[in-house]
Amino acid sequence: MKKFQNYLIAFVLVGILAHCTDKKPAAEETDNKDRNMFGLYIPRGLTKTTEGLTPGYVLFRPANSASVYLVNREGKVVHEWKGNYEVNSFYLNNDGSLTLLSVDPDFPVFGGGGNAGRLQRVSWDSKILWDFEYANEEYHAHHDIAVMSNGNILTIAWEAKTAEEVLQA
Repeated sequence: MKKFQNYLIAFVLVGILAHCTDKKPAAEETDNKDRNMFGLYIPRGLTKTTEGLTPGYVLFRPANSASVYLVNREGKVVHEWKGNYEVNSFYLNNDGSLTLLSVDPDFPVFGGGGNAGRLQRVSWDSKILWDFEYANEEYHAHHDIAVMSNGNILTIAWEAKTAEEVLQA
């Protein structure tokens, strides 16, 4: 039985090695030449465009980035705002500045998706106009903000409570 198992293992290994060393067709090689298991080197952003798109621009930020980009319908970057912290959510103001909810790395007390803690306003030329930290051991801004017409900002926030306080509420 042991001899049979050894032959079976050797047979499987030879099959795996043969499969891994097979030469792939040229067309398949060119389609996947930049791909790997981590998704690195794969083109990102706008890769297709069609006729009849609504005119305008797209404002976006890549995941885990401190920059926000304005791109045209051809995918060309028209403008970039560079912050100093990872941006969670952002809003374009009438003067071309952005209001940002950014990740404050100094307050990892609260964990989960949308972790933020810092409100900022960044000018068109990426100067920090103001910076407000709303994060400590008791509360922490997260997920999103709303810029009001009077300039005030509403934010969603976590608030730390003891088990007793939760039960009383």
